Amino acid sequence: MKHPVVLDACTIINLLRIDEDEFLFRLLCSLRLYVADLVNQEIMKNIFHNELSEEQRTYISDVLPQLQSKWNSFNQTMDLIDTDFYEKNIKKFTGHTKKINGELQSSILSLYLSRKYHSRVFFYTDDFPAKEQFKNFFEFQQIGSIGDSVDLLIFLYWNSPDFSDKKLERFLRDLFAEYNLSVSNFIKGIDEISESYIKKKNVYKLLREIVDSFYQNEDWLGKVEEVKKKVSSDSRLKALFVSCPEERNCKLVDKIKEVQEMMRDFSIYKDELLSIN
Repeated sequence: MKHPVVLDACTIINLLRIDEDEFLFRLLCSLRLYVADLVNQEIMKNIFHNELSEEQRTYISDVLPQLQSKWNSFNQTMDLIDTDFYEKNIKKFTGHTKKINGELQSSILSLYLSRKYHSRVFFYTDDFPAKEQFKNFFEFQQIGSIGDSVDLLIFLYWNSPDFSDKKLERFLRDLFAEYNLSVSNFIKGIDEISESYIKKKNVYKLLREIVDSFYQNEDWLGKVEEVKKKVSSDSRLKALFVSCPEERNCKLVDKIKEVQEMMRDFSIYKDELLSIN
């Protein structure tokens, strides 16, 4: 039996925005998908407000109705929210003080499905604060697990014979770039402005070290802090450094880096593990 898979809006959008030739779309359609009603509403709202290219927006708009026809949309969980069960158990346990949102409804949906089908449920969201908030609730109630887009990509990879190592590596790179668009734009700005400092060899070298560190998955933010101290009198660079994003706060980006590093030394096993004597 396939375990139920509950998806959040950000995970669906993130995977579709990096998709190629409907590859991830087809794999998502093969899952036993459940999507909370609020999440469905958030998807329809966010595809027109997220930082998507016109090509990405067109693609997602085209395939989304087909994907929606494959998943089970639930709003019955809202009935639970109106009861003492929610107030005395879920709200009190998780400390949820915000209005009812997609992550909360998805967590309640996961609980509902685990009891209905006597099965573990896998909930995927890229909202890391929500993951932290509901993690203990999932463990205490033994619902299943909460993962993110990286976890889902790895799950799809080892479950799919035609999902190659190179595809996984590319999707991780694209997810890194898409999710951390502000970082990419900042690095692009450093890359472009560095050309005007070629004659100032010391400054040029420092700027190139930032760009190289970024693409080599090294501590580029540390390089930024180092360079800021050395070129503090340069108004053009000071203005650019103001736009430097807090990359360390983006936990998904950090996780992608960790997985990429682990993949250099270790394999993610597929079905061939069964043939090992």
